[in-house]
Amino acid sequence: MNTSSITRVRELVTSGVMTKAGLARAAGLHANTLRDCTEDTWNPTAETLAKLEGFLVANDERPVLASIEEIIDEARNGRMYILVDDEDRENEGDLIIPAQMATPQAINFMATHGRGLICLALAKARVDHLNLQPMSRNNKESMQTAFTISIEAKEGVTTGISAADRARTISVAIDAAKGPDDLVTPGHVFPLMAREGGTLVRAGHTEAAVDISRLAGLNPSGVICEIMNEDGTMARLDDLVTFARRHDLKIGTIRDLIAYRMRND
Repeated sequence: MNTSSITRVRELVTSGVMTKAGLARAAGLHANTLRDCTEDTWNPTAETLAKLEGFLVANDERPVLASIEEIIDEARNGRMYILVDDEDRENEGDLIIPAQMATPQAINFMATHGRGLICLALAKARVDHLNLQPMSRNNKESMQTAFTISIEAKEGVTTGISAADRARTISVAIDAAKGPDDLVTPGHVFPLMAREGGTLVRAGHTEAAVDISRLAGLNPSGVICEIMNEDGTMARLDDLVTFARRHDLKIGTIRDLIAYRMRND
């Protein structure tokens, strides 16, 4: 990597376009690798330089890392996007689409390419309105993900598992004109209750999906699905960058969403 490339790395960080950890992870490095990159004494290894150079070249050709403003715009226009949480949390990326935009095609894409569990993130007020009870009264899951009992649309579905059936269930669950009597349990859609206060209270994908939809002026709900690699392992940021390029998706971070909310909410 020449001096100009080192300068570009520093500019990405100092301008706020990317965090040190985010840039490192996008290049396939440990999050702490670039902690000193803005210092004159920074002396990266040849391997670090090579990975950074590879990332810069690829990102010039097809940029996928986006600001939260861009992610909100993607959501507003009904496009799926990826959000990544911190390395010291789940260190995972989820496919997310506003729930009101969750077509059968979107659900099928998540099932086929995301490979994770497809869930419906809902605001607490909506969960309460639908009278959805917690899946467990004693939640010991490490991330305190607030699963409710699973649901199915009472009408308009067959077995409930097809992409069309799940899209139908989601549309019923977020419809203000519908209530508890329009759903049955158990089902094939897994609601998650977002904490009140969103990502300012809990930095999870559930809260992020609801926050982004709300900020986009949409129904405050989202459909989310973890992204797994073909070998069954969880996709990390360098994997997600490749995935996003392949499918023409944008990647944002929950950390940037929190910062955006602290500036604007």
